[in-house]
Amino acid sequence: MYVLKSGRGKFAAACSLLLLAVLLMLSWKGFQPKGDDLPEGVLKSMAEENWTKLFERTEGWLGADGIYSIPLNGVDSPASATDGTKTLFVFSDT
Repeated sequence: MYVLKSGRGKFAAACSLLLLAVLLMLSWKGFQPKGDDLPEGVLKSMAEENWTKLFERTEGWLGADGIYSIPLNGVDSPASATDGTKTLFVFSDT
């Protein structure tokens, strides 16, 4: 078994692995089906210009995300949850 003892050897091995990973990723792209070459039953998505224009904003409100937790026992104070406390999580996204 070969053991890398020097810092240069470890660096060269790491660079070789990185190069191999990049080459594999680039070659994989060529094997993926494109456009009309998709298999039967695979859905293809396309942007709809009219809907896209509705959400283009350069000023004002742009959108928001939210995650809310609501204790179902009605006790909403810090550190009040126990192992038996049931909590409702609500997620919102624009």
